[in-house]
Amino acid sequence: MINHKKCGWAGSISEFCNTETTVIVDSCIKFYTLHYNETAEQIKSQIYAWQDSFSYLKGCLANYPYPDDLIIFEYILPRSGLSRPDVIIIQKRDSGRIDLKVIEFKSHPNLQENEKWQLRVYLQKLSYYHSFTHDYVSNIEGILISTHPSWDDSYYVDNEHDLTIVGRYRLLEILKETVSCPNPLSSTVKLNKSSSKELLLQFLDSQYIPSPAIVHSARILFHNRDIPRISTVESSNFYNVLEQVESIIEKAQNDRTHHLVLVHGEPGSGKTFLGLKIAHKDYSQHINPGQAVFLSGNRPLVDVLANLTNDTFVQHLYKFKNEYKPLSNNATQTPYENIFIFDEAQRAWDENKVNHTFNNVSMSEPDIILDIASRVTQQWSVTVALIGQGQEIKGGEEAGLELWANAVRQVSINKQIGYYVHGSPTDLIHFQSNMPANVYLDNSDHLFLNSALRNHDAHQYHKFINSFLEGEFAQAAQYFSLIKDKYLFRWTDSIKAAKSTLTGYASNIKTEDGRFQYGALYSTTSTKPKHFKVFTKTNFYKVPDYVIYHNYRELRGLNSRENNLEAEDFMRWQQHEERYSNCLVYAATEYECQGLELDMALVEWGDDLIYQNNNWQHKPNTYKERDKDAQNPKQLIKNTYRVLLTRGRDATIVFIDDQLLQQLFIRCGVPKLASN
Repeated sequence: MINHKKCGWAGSISEFCNTETTVIVDSCIKFYTLHYNETAEQIKSQIYAWQDSFSYLKGCLANYPYPDDLIIFEYILPRSGLSRPDVIIIQKRDSGRIDLKVIEFKSHPNLQENEKWQLRVYLQKLSYYHSFTHDYVSNIEGILISTHPSWDDSYYVDNEHDLTIVGRYRLLEILKETVSCPNPLSSTVKLNKSSSKELLLQFLDSQYIPSPAIVHSARILFHNRDIPRISTVESSNFYNVLEQVESIIEKAQNDRTHHLVLVHGEPGSGKTFLGLKIAHKDYSQHINPGQAVFLSGNRPLVDVLANLTNDTFVQHLYKFKNEYKPLSNNATQTPYENIFIFDEAQRAWDENKVNHTFNNVSMSEPDIILDIASRVTQQWSVTVALIGQGQEIKGGEEAGLELWANAVRQVSINKQIGYYVHGSPTDLIHFQSNMPANVYLDNSDHLFLNSALRNHDAHQYHKFINSFLEGEFAQAAQYFSLIKDKYLFRWTDSIKAAKSTLTGYASNIKTEDGRFQYGALYSTTSTKPKHFKVFTKTNFYKVPDYVIYHNYRELRGLNSRENNLEAEDFMRWQQHEERYSNCLVYAATEYECQGLELDMALVEWGDDLIYQNNNWQHKPNTYKERDKDAQNPKQLIKNTYRVLLTRGRDATIVFIDDQLLQQLFIRCGVPKLASN
């Protein structure tokens, strides 16, 4: 057996059977408390589950014919956010062949859909993103076992999820069988005869590395699907900025140097799209090859994008940080990428916020990212910081570019490496104080996305919204006069009129791709919307509701191919798929729509931001005000409405039942929506 930071216990089958159960449980407790910061008292139910499953497995495996096979408990999958299968059995054969059995235990009789999806996700992560598995493993099989007595002799194959589901008395039978599920991406390189310890270490030390096939697939999907849909990108300086960033990446590759690129942009100017273009480009043909990854702390954005391609180039920032964060047991590991695109960089967490999430990590997010970038194996890196305006909607996100300046200062001093910082003169102001001699500033006017792509017919629209939210109503009126004939913006006190306008407008608009998407939005700090349902917390392993809200048409197309249903059948199905945005049944929050877009947005203005005594007043005791990391709760709520009011590409309708707010819009020249 070996002790390893990535699992609760690991060893051979014979070692497992001959080790006291209490010893194995104690090892798992130490592992769990290390990673989850919970005491043994807090995880009593988990301890009981370990005791039961270990005792059962010892009885089951006593007659297992291959005692030198290996067993691993609670293995943390790379970049998974601490997701871990209950048991992995590594079956090694004289031929050099390696098979895996991935086992999940459940104690109840009624197995749920999400429990099957959970195991299916584990299998996909191991098959597609685990370096050892896609290099050496011939076959992988998922086994879901219910220890409830009613399942004792049960055994059936779930073809929908590619799993085998068994009861207690049938597990040994399955383990003895030849696996029937080939690993689709395995190169099946045979391992030399390795000791059990060497083989375990090879598996446990494996990195997150997508297989070449999954990388190729992700690039094809990105270039052939609408993610995101930007139809007038040529009308801006988008490609000038893209070319500038790509030239900096090429310089980093040629010179093997480290760079921070600050790309600033107005709301809707295409920052996310720029990041995705950079992430999906192939950098492998250079003499110093590299890979890129788009990192975002906005889970809905990542889920929506990853659902349409896969999560090879688009990943959750939290999972990435957790895998490679400094001051941890994994600090010696390095990601395989060299190019890191940090979405909404002005919202990066400060040190306090990070420390509340990861105990004993006294660093900001920029500190963590640049520390990771300094450890890349090719000795060159480019961190692209995508910077928006007024998008900070959580506590701990309010420090802005000063965090990045401090991170550059610290990494250049502590790691003794030179850093090149590229940005507009306005952004580089933050980097001019107390910088060491090995930090080089590069002023560039080609790193500012200066026209709004989302509102492609109204480049002044975001200025109107900013002025309105800052209480500068005379200025807002001037901006509105410039856009009133180019962008549909109306207020209404009739939800019926708003819905009728959206559906009627959509029926008369024909877009190039045949898509016209609209939907309702609301602020999480307000009372729940009066006229729409809201999404509840979605099971982690299933497709979240907000993904269907944004991507339903794409999902429908996939489902139609899988199920061979006619388009007319799916049109009827769409009428009953309430989660899709166009149905106007559910409303999405600022978190569920940030970074994404609709053609037309219906914003229900809530009770969390009102105008009284010539000033904006925010609702007291909201969760944003209770957030100990929040410095200015009212500004966060104003930023929430800045996000909501800039989601619509072609139109925004605001539903308001507050008469003072209605008068403010009238004062700015905004017409009331005509009733149909």
